[in-house]
Amino acid sequence: LNGAGTRKPFPKPESLFRIQPFFSGIDTFLNDHFGFRDYLIFRYQREVRKRFGITGKETNVFQGIDDWLFLDTQEMLLDYAGKKEISKTQLTGWISRYNEKRSWLSARGIAYLLVVAPHKQSVYPEYVMKQWEDVHAPGVLQRFVDQHPEIAERELMNLAEVIKTHKEEGLLYYKSDTHWSDHGGYLAYLSIAEKIEALLPGITFKKDFSFTEPKIRKCLGRKNNCGDL
Repeated sequence: LNGAGTRKPFPKPESLFRIQPFFSGIDTFLNDHFGFRDYLIFRYQREVRKRFGITGKETNVFQGIDDWLFLDTQEMLLDYAGKKEISKTQLTGWISRYNEKRSWLSARGIAYLLVVAPHKQSVYPEYVMKQWEDVHAPGVLQRFVDQHPEIAERELMNLAEVIKTHKEEGLLYYKSDTHWSDHGGYLAYLSIAEKIEALLPGITFKKDFSFTEPKIRKCLGRKNNCGDL
């Protein structure tokens, strides 16, 4: 109800550029008018998973091969297939903000690294689907690099390219989680540390860390390695 005591109307899209608040408004409207909605959706998705071994679209989770789970927010799978579009206005705005930050830092003698943390499918595409090579295509980041190679040469660090060459050393991402493993994070740390050491002679980082054996995390005592997906 609004301040006048009347029900809020169903939301309407104000413009194409306000589409995200429109969908958020729909979600809020349904929560206000549909009792126990979250609980019922949860129970429905749990029953679907139990009986058919799949995840619902509402979870924003995509089930891959061998029980691997992948997050599909922000059109990640479209980007994986090279289908995600970015407008000229978005790209121009991003480049403008990037140049402003770089100029501001440079004027103060501060080095700038543009570090891109990878999502799991860019490191483990073979677990997304069978014949993944037939679907996989350069995403927004690669297309951006192709158009602006000077940024990649100066300060862009794409950590996916760094850590996926070490997959034979052990698990770099948890199968049922959005997070990388301790070893995956360590490889990213090493890469960033080495880059900073090259930029700032005299600066050194500790690199000889030791790790215990990976722990098996349990979810309510029923499933091993149950993560945030």
